[in-house]
Amino acid sequence: MTIFELVFLGTAGSIPTEDRNLSAIALKRKREVFLFDAGEDVQRRFIKAKLGLNRPLRIFITHMHSDHINGLHGLLSRFAMEDRSEKVEIYGPPGIQKYLTCILNVEDISENSYTLEIYEFEKEQCLVETDEYSIFAIKVNHNIPYAFGYIFLEKPLPGKFHPEKAEELGIPKGPLWKKLQTGETIEINGKIIRPTDVMDPPRPGVKIVISGDTTYSENLITHAKNADFLIHEAMYTHDLEYEAILRGHSTAKQAALIAKRANVKMLILTHISARYKDPSKLEEEAKAIFPNTIVAYDLLRIKIR
Repeated sequence: MTIFELVFLGTAGSIPTEDRNLSAIALKRKREVFLFDAGEDVQRRFIKAKLGLNRPLRIFITHMHSDHINGLHGLLSRFAMEDRSEKVEIYGPPGIQKYLTCILNVEDISENSYTLEIYEFEKEQCLVETDEYSIFAIKVNHNIPYAFGYIFLEKPLPGKFHPEKAEELGIPKGPLWKKLQTGETIEINGKIIRPTDVMDPPRPGVKIVISGDTTYSENLITHAKNADFLIHEAMYTHDLEYEAILRGHSTAKQAALIAKRANVKMLILTHISARYKDPSKLEEEAKAIFPNTIVAYDLLRIKIR
């Protein structure tokens, strides 16, 4: 059973195409869904991906360009029509509060079945902190005053539990095993048993970095160090580097250089210009520098575990 996966809901850059919706990336973990950007018509992709209309949801907006926010209206309206009960949290740069207030007031969905909380920020910071993960906003370079990428950083995970070691120590299967697995020290027959006696050392959690729209960014390299996944925009091939810089975007080559310098495990290219009917040129360009690269397509699912 997949409990943790990336789902690409929209992979087009600026203009939607027949095959690609505008920017939206979902991260599903246990019951929770995290949505990064909400391009036009995201609600249909959301439903087609079976992400559920009543799961705990946090939405993170990278910047206030229309191709990254225009799907919010439809998604929030759909939640209201479906009598959603779970809370929705939305995080975004300056302007997100005004934008959403206008939508809610015009359509009169300010009072509905679910709680909507909006958080506006303008600098790098930790936005969400739980016992299991943290989510950070990081600055990137786009042609707009406030543009951010995001980091999803999972806390260290318990090491593998070895039942045979527990049995050898005379620990009966049941609640005592559970206590050890959750980090508690137990006592049995006058003997102290620590989790390290029956478990491997903790494992590092997953690190996922999403670039948003950006030109080549040294800051992104710093923050993406050793990430498991770097999801980076690749609007153009490198022959259009000047246009990329002019418009605040990256080439596939630049994304690959960032992935290589940050020592990430996997690079996923998205935000593809409509001029590329076949994105293989983008993939080839990036792979020449960073071999473990793929180009995302709409409804691509990548299992994490």
